[in-house]
Amino acid sequence: MREIIIEPYTVDAIIELCDFVESKNTTGSGERFYKRLLDFIESYATLTNLKFPLCQNKNFAARKWSCLIFKDKWVIAFSYSENKMTIHRFVLGSKLK
Repeated sequence: MREIIIEPYTVDAIIELCDFVESKNTTGSGERFYKRLLDFIESYATLTNLKFPLCQNKNFAARKWSCLIFKDKWVIAFSYSENKMTIHRFVLGSKLK
């Protein structure tokens, strides 16, 4: 399995989103959202022979980042090697141009 590294800016964005989810839903919903997100990322980090295409977003593709879509609307931009997966951005897909 690849080591998962989440950049500090991205950690802040995820925590902010989890706090928002918690404020709008029941107690513990932010933590459950976070766990589902990490499980989703880990499921791709364990795939050893899969090649990910570059993001469709031009700015992300220029940085040679690949993208995953979480829950049909959240974009996870990342780069990867044989040993690690670095999460660079976690953004709402509708915010991308």
